[in-house]
Amino acid sequence: MNANTIPELPNLRVFTTMPGIVMTAMQQEVFFPFAKDHADLTGMLALYLVQPRAEFLKGSMVSVNWDVEEVEEHKEEIVQKKALMMSWMPILPFCGGKGLGA
Repeated sequence: MNANTIPELPNLRVFTTMPGIVMTAMQQEVFFPFAKDHADLTGMLALYLVQPRAEFLKGSMVSVNWDVEEVEEHKEEIVQKKALMMSWMPILPFCGGKGLGA
């Protein structure tokens, strides 16, 4: 099974989003120099992702800082190489993996 195929919920579209760094009252001082993003970017990305044209990104990691028109220009490559797909890597022995030393 891959991130695009969940038999129980075939119409479910899941995305991992990187929201950027926004200057808010909750922001830690160490991040102040990097807090250059605007909170609206997250909302705009969410609006893009609910559109059918973003279907090819289902199961992917996307950032609010990306130019979605440029991402769409690379759609075929992204789909073919599964370039933005997130996957589980079981590295710990209790998760079925062999550990980092294997």
